[in-house]
Amino acid sequence: MSDHLTTRLQESHRDSSSQQRTGFSTVQAFTQDARRLSTPTAYDCVRFLAVRDGSMILMGDFPHRPVAVGDVVMIAPNIAIHCEPEGEVTMTTLYVDTDYLIEHLYWQHLELIPDREAARDLAAKLYPDPVQVLRLGERQAERLGPMLDELVTRTGDGQSPQVYFRIHALLFAVLAALAPLIRYAPVAVPPLTSR
Repeated sequence: MSDHLTTRLQESHRDSSSQQRTGFSTVQAFTQDARRLSTPTAYDCVRFLAVRDGSMILMGDFPHRPVAVGDVVMIAPNIAIHCEPEGEVTMTTLYVDTDYLIEHLYWQHLELIPDREAARDLAAKLYPDPVQVLRLGERQAERLGPMLDELVTRTGDGQSPQVYFRIHALLFAVLAALAPLIRYAPVAVPPLTSR
């Protein structure tokens, strides 16, 4: 992930003692409360914004979209969004390195994709919508809550090698719950003839 993103994330998210978070990995998670209109922000990673309490209007270079408890918003890299809470809203945002996700797409479809660059091209075709609102539902969101909380805790103060696999297990559990809801475009992939 770029140094610019790392710096922006460190500056914009502070823990309860107001000490700046340090370090960055392929995954970061933050929970925050919002009561007023936010400023537009874009990051060079994929974001998953889970609304934990309240509701808000999501805005950007797309039609305004209402989101509430049980919704998760998937935001493509470099897409600026901001929100206007309707009262107070609590949200947890997962920031996931784009190259990391592309790498997993490659391994997921190894029999179809010749290399990582082809995986990047496939991702652009599969997921053409830069912002998707995934209607997870309150019950499923409640089940994901403890995993999101643990991701926030484990990614908050640097990531030691001892928790690496736990962080990624939690991330994959969250992504597995979201995957069936993600809209993708049908793409014809020619058969792989050689590697």
